[in-house]
Amino acid sequence: MPAAITYSAEPIPTTLFKAMLDSEWDTRTGIEIPEPTFYEAVSEEQRIHLKNEGDLVVIRADARGETERLRDSWKYKDTEYLITLELHTIESRQRLFDLFQEIRRIIHNNLHDEATTGFQICIYESFTEKTTEEQNYWNAEIRVRLSSVGETLDV
Repeated sequence: MPAAITYSAEPIPTTLFKAMLDSEWDTRTGIEIPEPTFYEAVSEEQRIHLKNEGDLVVIRADARGETERLRDSWKYKDTEYLITLELHTIESRQRLFDLFQEIRRIIHNNLHDEATTGFQICIYESFTEKTTEEQNYWNAEIRVRLSSVGETLDV
């Protein structure tokens, strides 16, 4: 009788990324940068309600691309996942930049940590301040690329 195959769920990149930020927040100074509340993709209505609660980081997936290659008798896949982090704060513009710097530090610390991110490389791509003339509200976006190349397929 063949061995039973056990199911293991495919890890969700935004969930892994959220866990990474949560576990490594402000490990270099202790408590100087207050930890924001992390959410995975929320609706516009929820976002409007949540932005009045303090520092907020919304993590959303933008795109996932996967290609397969056949080389000799081996199958490989390349995977790329784009994530956008929305930073929101009602504290100050300085707090917005502190949040940005801390997130960028965590991304750089986990550049090649596949165990944490689920991907071979975690690349910080960009920071865009989105602050408008709305009083006492600052926001920005950070773009991150998660990528794995040449992973052997087990099919």
